[in-house]
Amino acid sequence: MQMNGSMLIHERKDRKMEPFYWILTFEGAAFLIVLALALVAGPAVLIAYYPAWWSWLLLAAGAGLAFWLVRFSLRYLAKLIRKNRRLNAYRIYEDRIEFAAYDAARLNLTEGRIPLEGVESVYASMYSAAQSYHYKKTKWRERVRQYEWLPVLYIVYRSGGSRRVLAVPFYEDHEVDRWLGALQQHGVPLQATGKLLLPLSEADQLQTLDSGAGSLPLSYDGSFRPCFDRFLHEMKSINAQQAEQGSSQGGERA
Repeated sequence: MQMNGSMLIHERKDRKMEPFYWILTFEGAAFLIVLALALVAGPAVLIAYYPAWWSWLLLAAGAGLAFWLVRFSLRYLAKLIRKNRRLNAYRIYEDRIEFAAYDAARLNLTEGRIPLEGVESVYASMYSAAQSYHYKKTKWRERVRQYEWLPVLYIVYRSGGSRRVLAVPFYEDHEVDRWLGALQQHGVPLQATGKLLLPLSEADQLQTLDSGAGSLPLSYDGSFRPCFDRFLHEMKSINAQQAEQGSSQGGERA
């Protein structure tokens, strides 16, 4: 695929929730709403037969809990519907990166184009994805993990005289390999960081990356996971050496 004379290398787009889990989620929300109705209807019927003060107290408590359950269910469903409809998309071309990404609440869309010449560096890392099996096909008896470690790239670039960070999370290793290979071929410096930056604000991400804490150059050879494992091993060795030097210096001062 070509656009403006530049070939599309890879598009990373958010996945929609699998139908099975989508139906299961709505069934769970429906159960909570029915439970909320029962918490109100039960005390109301009780008042009709036993109009005592404790019956009214049960109705007040049930109504309060019912309100919370309905509010939680509707807000959670609205959040999932927005997430399922408003999908983030990231594309890398031979000469640029394009993105269309929503904020955490999926309310505001930010679109942009980053020329590869404007990319200062790229930091490869991992992020913890909760319930990622909701968004991929699984077999009926397949064991799934509640949390999964997946690759993410933090792209540091210049835009309008300011420095920015674009976080691009991935679902599969072969996807991030397409991006790293294209960036490496273009001469973009590749780094690796062990910091979990995805939940942080863009300003905090940039500050952490600029500090160099927990980061090293990434020796990328075409396969992300083994390269990142070697980085983690190297960082572990460096931290152990620093801890040993610190303890020896503390002993000398004593």
